[in-house]
Amino acid sequence: LVIAGAAVLIFAVAPGVNVNAISRGVVGPTTWPKAMLLGIIACAVVLLVRHILAERLSSQRPKTTALASHDVMSEEYDNRKAALGILVMLGYGAGIPIFGFGPTTVLCILCVLLLGGLRKPVTIGLVSILGTVAVLYLFVKVTAMPLDRGMGFFNDLNLLIYRVLGIF
Repeated sequence: LVIAGAAVLIFAVAPGVNVNAISRGVVGPTTWPKAMLLGIIACAVVLLVRHILAERLSSQRPKTTALASHDVMSEEYDNRKAALGILVMLGYGAGIPIFGFGPTTVLCILCVLLLGGLRKPVTIGLVSILGTVAVLYLFVKVTAMPLDRGMGFFNDLNLLIYRVLGIF
C-alpha cells in the first residue's frame, strides 16, 4: 500500500510530470515511467485484494492442523532476500550508464531469478537473454527509445549487439 500510495503521489504531483503530454497517445520517453507506475499500483491493488480475501477465508474455515491451514500469505518474509533485491535494483540503475542497458538487464534478470530460487542454468540463461532481447526490440526498435549504451568498450559492445539483432 505504501508503494502504491507513493507511486500515485509521484505520478500525480511530481514536478515535471506532464500528464497531458503523456496522454496524447504517442509512445515516447514518458510512456515507460507511466506504465511502470501504473503497474506498481495494479500489483499493489492485486496484493491487497489477495490479502483481504486470504484473511476472510482463513477466518471462515475451521483450524484443524497447522499443515491443513497453511496458506501462502502466512509464509515467513525473508528480509535478506528483500535487501539483496533492493541492492540488485540499485546496482541495475547504477550499472546502466556504465555497461549499457543490454548487458545490465541480462545481469539483473539473472540475479532476480537466482534470488527467486530458480536453479536451472539453461532456464536462467534463456530467460535472461531472451527477455532482454525482447525488451531491447520493444524499446529501441518499436518505440525508438534511446537507451543508454554504456561507456567505452561497452558502448561498442552494445552497438555490436544491436547490429547483430538487426535493431540498428
